[in-house]
Amino acid sequence: MKRCTKTPFRKKQSMTITTPDPRRILILNSARKWIGEAAHSVAMAETLLARGHHAILGLRAGFEPEQRVRKAGLPYEPFIMNSRFTGYHDLCDIFHLRRLVRRERIDLIICNRGKDHWLTAGARAFGMRAPILRFRHVVTHMHQHLANGALFRFATNGVVCVSDAAKASLGTYAASVGPKRRPARVIYSSVDSEKFNPSNRNQATRDALGIKASDVLITLIARFQRIKGQEYFLKIAAALHQRCPNTRFLMAGRGSQNLIDKYWAQADALGLPREALRIEGWLPNLPEVMASCDIGTVTSLGSEGSSRASLEYMASGIPVVATRVGGIPEILRDGVEGYLTEPRAVEEMVDKLESLVKDSALRSHMGAAGRHEAETRFHPERWMSELEAEFAENL
Repeated sequence: MKRCTKTPFRKKQSMTITTPDPRRILILNSARKWIGEAAHSVAMAETLLARGHHAILGLRAGFEPEQRVRKAGLPYEPFIMNSRFTGYHDLCDIFHLRRLVRRERIDLIICNRGKDHWLTAGARAFGMRAPILRFRHVVTHMHQHLANGALFRFATNGVVCVSDAAKASLGTYAASVGPKRRPARVIYSSVDSEKFNPSNRNQATRDALGIKASDVLITLIARFQRIKGQEYFLKIAAALHQRCPNTRFLMAGRGSQNLIDKYWAQADALGLPREALRIEGWLPNLPEVMASCDIGTVTSLGSEGSSRASLEYMASGIPVVATRVGGIPEILRDGVEGYLTEPRAVEEMVDKLESLVKDSALRSHMGAAGRHEAETRFHPERWMSELEAEFAENL
C-alpha cells in the first residue's frame, strides 16, 4: 500500500499559519465508513496543516476514509486495523506505528476509536514514547473494568470529548486520566462556514430535485440506518403533507438498495405521494442542497455524540428540528436555532415543523441565529485554539 505522507497540502483560504509552535501530530482513525468521527479527523488534519503543523492521518487501508483522503491529497499512512483483536495483524500495526512515530518524529498521537487506542497502548508497551490523546465521539456507555481502567490510567495522557454527553459516557474514567490525573475535557466540534454557507442557495439546485420556489423543502441527510430514524421521518412527512400540501421531502444518505426499496414501500403504505418525496444516495453537491432547502431535520433515535448535520444546516442558515439525543441539545438551542423534540415523537415534530412551514419569517430568524453560532461558537479558529491548548497540556 502506497504512502502519501509527502503529498503537499494546499491551505484553505479561511485559515492562515498562526501557530508559533508547530507540532508533529499523528491522527489515528480505524473507521471503515465515512461517518462523523472520520470527517472530524480529516477536518482536524486539514486545519492543523493549514495552521503550520505537521499532521498525518493513520487510516484503515482499503476503506472509504482512506479513499477520500488519498483523493484530497492529504498526508496519510495505511494500517490494517481489523475490527477484532487479531494477534498477528495487531502486532504488525503496533510495530508499524512505532516505526512511523520514530520516522516522522511525532510529538503527539490522537486516537479516535477504541481500536486506535489499544494499538497505540501496545506500541507504548514496546517503547513508543509519544503522548497519547484520546478523543471520545460517542455516547455509548464505556465498560468500567480493569483493562479500560489501565488503558486510561497508564496509556493515556488526556481525553477530549465532543460533548458533555460523550464525556458522561466515560463513567468514572472522565474524572481522572493519565499520570497527571486530569479530567476529560469537552471541546465542541467546528463547521466550515465557508463551504456551508447561505450564499449556496439557488433555484437550479431545487429545480434538479423537482422543488418549486413556492414549495417548502424539508430534508433528512444521514446514512441509511435504523438509529438515524428514517422510518419516523417518513411518518412525519406523511402527516405533515396532509396538513401542508406545499411541503416536499428529501431523504439522502448512504445505504443498500434494499433499504431504499423498504423506505419507498413504507412511504406508499403511509399514503405519502411519490411526487412529494425524493430519496437520494450520496449528494456530491451537499452544501448547495443544504442551503437550498427550507428546514433541516435530525430524527436520530440515539447516539449523536455531536451532530455534524445540525452544524452544517446552521452554517447554511437553515433552521433545524432535531431530536433531543446525545450532544444535540448542547449544539442546538430549543426555540432559537430551531426546535428540539423527543425521539419517536411524531406528532410533536409535526407540530414544530408545521409552525416553521407556515412562518417564513420565523424560518429566516432561526436560520440567521444558526448562522451566527456557526461563525462564532463553532468556528474552526475557536476549535483549533482550544485543541492547541490541550496539545500543550499533554506534551
